[in-house]
Amino acid sequence: MAIIGFNTDWTTQTPDVFIVNVNNAAEVYTASEVSVSSDINLTAIIDIPFSATVGMYNLVAGDVSLPAAFEVTVVNALSDIAEATMKCILTQQFPLRDY
Repeated sequence: MAIIGFNTDWTTQTPDVFIVNVNNAAEVYTASEVSVSSDINLTAIIDIPFSATVGMYNLVAGDVSLPAAFEVTVVNALSDIAEATMKCILTQQFPLRDY
């Protein structure tokens, strides 16, 4: 997932990146890899298990967040996938603002 921040300073310290279920704050999936390319750009990989609750998730990167930025949906025809984890690597850019 590529993330663009505004008024952020991610090169000073790599932020923790995760998604949180909007209906259950205890359901959190943290990025296994975070790569900062500039103060305002980073890429994160979040492993989402098949058991994840379907619905909207807030995206959090350090001290900034974007409500309901990510959706987990049901995907059919996954019989060819042997791993119990789907890799979430999105090319969509999520603009985050630090207000």
